[in-house]
Amino acid sequence: MVNDYRETPFVSEEDGIRYLHFASAYLQGAMRIRKPTELVWQYTQEMMSCLLFHEPSETSRIGILGLGAGSLVRFCLRHTRAMIDVVEYNPAVTELCIESFMLPATDERLNYIHDDAKHYMKQEKNKYDILLVDLYDHQAKGPSCSSKLFYKSCYESLKPSGVMSVNLFANHSSFEKNLHRIHDSFKQQCFALPETPDGNCIVVAGKNMKFSKSRALAIEKEWHFPARKWLNELRDSHLSQAVTID
Repeated sequence: MVNDYRETPFVSEEDGIRYLHFASAYLQGAMRIRKPTELVWQYTQEMMSCLLFHEPSETSRIGILGLGAGSLVRFCLRHTRAMIDVVEYNPAVTELCIESFMLPATDERLNYIHDDAKHYMKQEKNKYDILLVDLYDHQAKGPSCSSKLFYKSCYESLKPSGVMSVNLFANHSSFEKNLHRIHDSFKQQCFALPETPDGNCIVVAGKNMKFSKSRALAIEKEWHFPARKWLNELRDSHLSQAVTID
C-alpha cells in the first residue's frame, strides 16, 4: 500500500522537553514532560491572545487546524470548558500525540478530524468561537493553507463574535501575501503581534472585535500571559484600525 504522507513523525527529548518532528531540522511541537499543559514556546502562548476577544465557556467551540505536538489541544482541554475540534491531515501525527504527548484517545469534549484543512473549512459555517490555525507540512516552507478562499472559509466558519489566531513565519516570502489575504477576508478586523525571536508572527483576526483592559487583567491573573503587553501591541498595530478598544 502506498503511503499518502510524505514523512513519518518521530520523537526526541532534551532537558525535560519532548519534541515532535519529521526528518528535518524544523521542530513541529514541544511538551514539557513534567508540565504537559504548559505552552513551551512563545508563539504558542501568543496564539492564545485570541482570549482577549472571547472568554470560552461550556457552550463555546474551538477549532484547531494543525495538531503538531498537541500543545494547544492540551492547553484548551485543561484550561477551558469548550468543545474542541482538531483537524489534522496525517493520522500518524495524531497517533503519536496520543502515544507520546499525553493527548487522550477519546474525550467527550474532543473530536479528532483527519482531513485537509482547506477541504474541511469549506464545509463549516458559523460554527466556531475560536479558530487556531498552525498549518505547516514537514518541510515548513510557509503555511500549507494560505489561499484567499481558505481565509474566506475561516471567516465564514466563525460565529458573529468569533476570533482566529494564525501562526505565520515573518521572514518567509509568503508573509505579506498571507497578511493581506487575512486582512481582506476579515474586513480589516485584524492585527499582528511583533515577530518572536524564533521568527513567528501571530496574526489575530475576527468579527466584531472588542475587548477591555479588565479582560486583559483577568487573563494575566489566570494564565500569567502578558495580556496587557498584547493589548498595547494591538494599539500599535497598523492593522487594528477597525478594532474597538474599551
